Amino acid sequence: MPGCILKNTADKTLIRALAEAITREYELQIQSGNEVIKQLVNTFITVAARNISLKQLHNGMPSEQPVSLQGYIHQNIYSPEKLQVAAFANEFNISPNYLGELFKKQTGLTLQRYIASYRLKLIEARLRYTNNRMNEIATEFGFSDMSHLNKFFTRHNGISPSAYRKNAKL
Repeated sequence: MPGCILKNTADKTLIRALAEAITREYELQIQSGNEVIKQLVNTFITVAARNISLKQLHNGMPSEQPVSLQGYIHQNIYSPEKLQVAAFANEFNISPNYLGELFKKQTGLTLQRYIASYRLKLIEARLRYTNNRMNEIATEFGFSDMSHLNKFFTRHNGISPSAYRKNAKL
């Protein structure tokens, strides 16, 4: 990606791993591959969009368009404090109560459910396509420790992150 600054080495590694995973899934042409490819491309686009925004800020250029509610989540998924309802509502200058109603009307999901689902998809991609240690993934997504990541992941997926990674590598 010439001329694009990447936030950190983790982004470079993630983009490389996602590109390789997309290629593998495409070549395998498995029945569920289309959904996997869609999720990988979505993650790839999110990382690229975040880095383009960072480049614009670095160069002093304002964003061309206001950020959507979902775009805000995608840009701030690694900063849980920015995804709290009060911070979110403040960013969009709307009441916290209306924010929840508006988001559910636009997406069909509650704000917290959407954030959890998106975070899970990204964590699953890290587990499946990178060799990042659990504590690195926990830190990246703002969990206080590995135990918190384990509880979150197991509660939503019914399987521990370690077991998920092991099954994904089979």
